[in-house]
Amino acid sequence: MILVVSIVVPVGRAQELLRYTDVSHKDYPDLVRASSKVEGVVASINAKAKKSEQQALMLRAAEEMDIPEVHLMSTLSNRIESNRIESNRIESNRTV
Repeated sequence: MILVVSIVVPVGRAQELLRYTDVSHKDYPDLVRASSKVEGVVASINAKAKKSEQQALMLRAAEEMDIPEVHLMSTLSNRIESNRIESNRIESNRTV
């Protein structure tokens, strides 16, 4: 819950600043860029949270079906590696 509040507050503040800042104000372009970056971070966090939820569901299903640990660990290891690659891609795009 703390993470959700921590994310929602900056997004709301960024949108509020944009709403009350005149388009001709010298800081407006910077506010647009900052708002876009905040929204990008939130989208990245949401994507990672969704993947994590999917992994938890897979683990729970595997446990219910008594899938051997070796197969399960291989599957999870592949998912973790995919997430690491995706995180690196997102991070490199964010710094551009």
